[in-house]
Amino acid sequence: MPFVFFFIISCLSKAYDTHKSCSNCGTISVKSRYYDSLTNSYKLTDKHRDLKVWYKDSLIIQEAQTVNIETDINGIEKSEVTVDHYTFIDLRSRSFYIYNTFKADAPLIKKFAQSDTESVGGGWNFYDSSRIM
Repeated sequence: MPFVFFFIISCLSKAYDTHKSCSNCGTISVKSRYYDSLTNSYKLTDKHRDLKVWYKDSLIIQEAQTVNIETDINGIEKSEVTVDHYTFIDLRSRSFYIYNTFKADAPLIKKFAQSDTESVGGGWNFYDSSRIM
């Protein structure tokens, strides 16, 4: 499975480099911001960072993030946002593969498939038409 993951990364990287000629591929940056009325600007909280999603045709790779919050003895809170894992989604085969890094030799953590109607933990239910708004 690492070879497949490397191949998909290569394809998505190539698609990103040639984005101008690719109409069904690219990168999405999901931005979470709040509006600060004192400065009249949108700000990123210290407990978030932009989420990255890469796609090509029916293939998707998404970052999953973890927030670690620590409070010291003086009550000062510090937080750190890190990438916990990457989920590779093949929409055609309805397969999900979870890897801990975005490297070609990343070990497979979990593999599962998604049926037409069942919700899967950690996955997107692309095939449940009853939930389309």
